[in-house]
Amino acid sequence: MFNIYRILMKSQSKHFIVNYLNQTASEQELDELSQWLKNPVNTQEFKSFVQIDYAIDHIMEDFNTEQEKSDFLSKIRKMQQQKKVRKLWTRICGIAASILIIISLSILLDKYPARDSLSVVVNNEIKPVKNNAILLLETGEEIVLQEGSALHTQNAVSSQEGLEYSQAAEADTEMAYNYLTVPRGGQFHVKLADGTKVWLNSESKLKYPVHFPKAQSRVVELLYGEAFFEVSPSAKHQGADFKVIHKEQEIQVLGTEFNVKAYSEETNVFTTLVEGKVQINTPREKYILEPQQQAILNDNTYALSIHKVNLREEIGWVNGEFIFRQKNLKQIMKILSRWYDMDVIFENTELEDVKFVGRIQKDQEITEILDRIKTFGIIKNYEINEKQVRLR
Repeated sequence: MFNIYRILMKSQSKHFIVNYLNQTASEQELDELSQWLKNPVNTQEFKSFVQIDYAIDHIMEDFNTEQEKSDFLSKIRKMQQQKKVRKLWTRICGIAASILIIISLSILLDKYPARDSLSVVVNNEIKPVKNNAILLLETGEEIVLQEGSALHTQNAVSSQEGLEYSQAAEADTEMAYNYLTVPRGGQFHVKLADGTKVWLNSESKLKYPVHFPKAQSRVVELLYGEAFFEVSPSAKHQGADFKVIHKEQEIQVLGTEFNVKAYSEETNVFTTLVEGKVQINTPREKYILEPQQQAILNDNTYALSIHKVNLREEIGWVNGEFIFRQKNLKQIMKILSRWYDMDVIFENTELEDVKFVGRIQKDQEITEILDRIKTFGIIKNYEINEKQVRLR
């Protein structure tokens, strides 16, 4: 994208349209854009900018070679440097106008018809995420945990936050384990016997001891899914460290906050450090993470890579929100499928690769989210039938 919109649009309202189209909008700008779009006149103006943005992207894809594209962009940059803004805009508008005619005849009437058609909702059974889980006790008994339900066992009680284990004693005898499974459409919080707090995302399963042994490593296992850990410091437990196991990866902790994402259908395990210190141990190597770093481990090859990340984007789910940047619609719908316990079908597979920048709250109705995506011109419409969503 050429950032040509920045040349002509000076008002604040149009500034955050530019940032949205360039995928650089802040959370505040996205909220302002949502408010601005509530006006039907503004919505129509926004759609016209989306069409021009698509047109320019489309013409860029039509270059026969990368060299042609590079040469064209070089000319654009040179003209900008020479401050020939008027000529630049005339040329770009000519390209956009020409391609818009082609789009209106071949694409917009076929793959991207009018976006004002009504969406269809039949027996909508898709609900926002809620607190629920299944607890498997050491006795083999299964207990369904839901919002408002009460639980009192020998080792744990339910609270407003979730499940809390007793810290009154530490294991001197044989270890006993509980399993906490969070289904799609759910989330749950548990406070372990050592005081460590764990938030489990949708479609996750955690194995942990009812009590931890004295002066020994405190070990839990994330069997699959995503969990955020706020670990009780080792100083409170006679120096005992804390470890999170997933398959062949071991995360060794001294007292910290971090996030682990390891879904069954994905080949990579993502470990993100918020604060403190953790060491990633794999069959091949060891690495100590620093805050704001993320370790990505391939389950098949054990290849490990380290990246700096935006913490709010990575752990926003703990606070009930997801912030999407540089993610396509297929990736986003995969996340929403877990949150809302729904199945998504793309009737037009080209939509899968369309990028969406935005913020979604967990308590939002699915129709509200889909309407917002539709307003932004990403989809034409959608259909909901029970727990299935079709995107067009």
